[in-house]
Amino acid sequence: MQTATRGNLRPGTGRTQAVLNDVYGWIYGDLVTAYSFGYWGGKYGNDSAQFSAKPPFAAARIAPELFAAWNIWQQAIWATSDSYGMSLGERFKAGGKKSPLIGIGSGAATMQVTLRGDCSAPQPPTSPVEGADENAQAAEESPTLLPSPAASPQPQATTKARARSCKVFIVKAGGKRKKSTQCVKGPWTPSKIKKAKLRAARSAGK
Repeated sequence: MQTATRGNLRPGTGRTQAVLNDVYGWIYGDLVTAYSFGYWGGKYGNDSAQFSAKPPFAAARIAPELFAAWNIWQQAIWATSDSYGMSLGERFKAGGKKSPLIGIGSGAATMQVTLRGDCSAPQPPTSPVEGADENAQAAEESPTLLPSPAASPQPQATTKARARSCKVFIVKAGGKRKKSTQCVKGPWTPSKIKKAKLRAARSAGK
């Protein structure tokens, strides 16, 4: 395939080249647009001078073919709108439809576009109001803490367990010293110490 450039034709490089408004650009544009419309090898022959405003795509083929011999994307856009489905969609009088090309007239310096129907103008961004309560914003950013469900009352123990405390007593028995560990509930008191000594002596004498 040849790529059109100003002044000459050279082998394609794999990159899309700009179609210039010169004789080479028009040759290239007619070539690829006729492929896109399905004109080449169809019922209108292979003379691009005969393609202008002729029905494109399947209507341009001699008989139904196994694969589409045209640009199906261009076909979908052409069938549903008057917009461009390809960059040169206005060639050959847009295949008999309204041209998507918008003319601006000779010497025009500017263009004004008016959006109608369901097109709406963008809304300006809103700015924060001065003096607004900063706590409101903080409340929105902070997670809301929900009160936890009330726990069902647990039965209280009627009696409290009393801690055990132990001491080691050394007693003599048979001329030998022996150790005896004695434990009591709650704190040690003189009477508990006396009783613990007696229990230690009895256990050592056995």
